[in-house]
Amino acid sequence: AVLLLSCLVLKAIASTDESSSLLHLRHPVTGLIGLNASSPRRITTDRKNFIETATNKIFMIKGPNIVVKGPPWFPDVSGDTICNDAETSTCTTFNKRDVQHIKDQGFNTIRLGVTWAGAQPTPDPKLDPGWVAKLYAILDLCESYGLQVLIDVVQNAFGSATCGVGVPTWFAKEALPSFIGKPLTQSLISIVADQMLHVYENGTCGSLDTESWAVYAGEDDYNLKNPCCVLNNYGGWSQLTLTDQAQAGWNYLMTTKKGRSRYVTFLRLLASAVRSKPAAFAIELSNEPMSFHSHDMFATWQECYDVIQQEVPGMLVGVMAIGEAPISWWETLVSPFQYYWLRSQPYLFFAFHWYGHPASKAEAIKNTAWYSDNWRMPALMTEFMNCGMQEEVERAGIGWLYWHYSSYCKQDGSFGACVCGWASGESTRNCSSTK
Repeated sequence: AVLLLSCLVLKAIASTDESSSLLHLRHPVTGLIGLNASSPRRITTDRKNFIETATNKIFMIKGPNIVVKGPPWFPDVSGDTICNDAETSTCTTFNKRDVQHIKDQGFNTIRLGVTWAGAQPTPDPKLDPGWVAKLYAILDLCESYGLQVLIDVVQNAFGSATCGVGVPTWFAKEALPSFIGKPLTQSLISIVADQMLHVYENGTCGSLDTESWAVYAGEDDYNLKNPCCVLNNYGGWSQLTLTDQAQAGWNYLMTTKKGRSRYVTFLRLLASAVRSKPAAFAIELSNEPMSFHSHDMFATWQECYDVIQQEVPGMLVGVMAIGEAPISWWETLVSPFQYYWLRSQPYLFFAFHWYGHPASKAEAIKNTAWYSDNWRMPALMTEFMNCGMQEEVERAGIGWLYWHYSSYCKQDGSFGACVCGWASGESTRNCSSTK
C-alpha cells in the first residue's frame, strides 16, 4: 500500500510538472494568466560547450554588445546605413544593414541589453507595452537574418538614484527610502579599494553638499541631470558601485524577501515576453552585480533560473560571480547545496567580463576553466575590449561578445544615457584574429 501510494504521489508530481510547463502565470504586458506558447531555442549546451540544436555541433559565440542605457532603451530598427560612431557622435539605429554587417564579419550573436528601469516603470507586475514592442522589433529583425540574441539585464552602480543605471526608481525608493537625493557616501570597501567619489575642490558634491545632491532627487533621470552624478560619470565610475547607498540597494535586492521577489518577478516577465521569440536563446541574469553577499546572490540566481525555466523550458541562463569578474573560486563562496545545484542544472552557463582583473590573461582563463569544469557548464566572455584576450579565449574554446557596437548615447541626454562607461563604438571589430 505504501509503495502504491508513493507511486501515485510521484505520478502526480510528474504530471503537475508537465502541466506547469504548459502554463505561465501572467502575460508580460497585460498581467493576465494564459497559455505558454514557447518556441524551441536553437542554442543549448552539453554542459561544456554551446551546441546548435539543429546540427548538434559546437556553436562558438562571437559578436558585439548592443546596449542603450536610457530612454528610448533600444535603438530603432529603421534606416539602411550601418552604425559608424565618431568621437563626438553616435548612432541611434540598429537595422538590417547592421545585422548583415555583423554577419559579414563572421559573427553569429549579439548581446542585447535590457534595463529593468525601462521595462517595468511601475511596481505593477507587467512590462511597458512600448518597451516590449521595441524589444520585439530587434528580436524579429535578428530572427529574419539568423542572428542569435543573448539578453543581458543591464545594471551599473545599482540604478539612477545612485547615479547609475539598472533598477527602476520606484524600486530604489523602496530599497533606500532615507537615501534618495542625499549625498552619496564612501563605503569601507570603496575606501580600502581606493575608489573615491569625485568632488570639486571647493567641496561641491562632497558628503556635506546636500543642496547639489538634492537637485532632481527622485526623478527617473536623476543620473543624467544631477550635477554630482554627471561629475562622477566622467573619468571612471567604479566608485559609484561601492557607495554605501549602492551597497544598501544590493543588500535589499539580494537578501530581503520583498526585494528578491521584485527582481525574480521581473525575470519571469522578461522570459514570458520572449517565449515566442526563438532568436532569444539566453538571459544573463545581471550585468556586473556588485553584491558581496555571495550566498544570497546565488540563491537569487536559483530563483530566477527556476521561473525562467517555467516560462521558457530550455532557455539558457547566465550566472556570474561578484562583479562578473573571473575571480578565483575561493572568492565565490557558495554553500554545498548551491554547489550541487549549480552542477545539476542543464541550462546554465558561466558569464564573465575581463577588463584587466585579474591582470594576467592566463589567470583569468584558468579561473574561468575552474568554474566551467566544476560547475559543469560552458563559459562565455560577455564583455571585454582587448584584442589579445579575444585571441586567448578563442584558443581556450570560449566564445566572446565584445564591448561594444555603438555607444548609443548622446551627451545632451536626448538619446540613451552616457553613464557608467561609454565611448565610441566599434561597428567593425578591429582585431587581427577577427580579420
